[in-house]
Amino acid sequence: MSTLLTSPSAFAPRKEFLKNQNTPHQFALLTFNGAEILRLSNFPPNVIASLRTLFQQQLVYRAYREDPEMGVSEFIMADRLWASKNVKYEVQHPPLEPAEPFY
Repeated sequence: MSTLLTSPSAFAPRKEFLKNQNTPHQFALLTFNGAEILRLSNFPPNVIASLRTLFQQQLVYRAYREDPEMGVSEFIMADRLWASKNVKYEVQHPPLEPAEPFY
């Protein structure tokens, strides 16, 4: 047989179950999916528009799709810009001078 509490003031939840009054975190996430997809999550519309304009001018993407309800935009790139075997976009830099020891 269970006992019911008759007074609501008799129940006190633990602090980890209380609603958090802090402001939720805001974030934006940029991911490289596969060798040719650039996905932007929760980026402001002006950032996406600027990237789209830049990519159009540079002719580096072939398709664009978005899900405004989920806040996700994807650019499908024309080349595999960040693939490990993409020699066309690799840049060779001169070797760095050895760093002085840090004490």
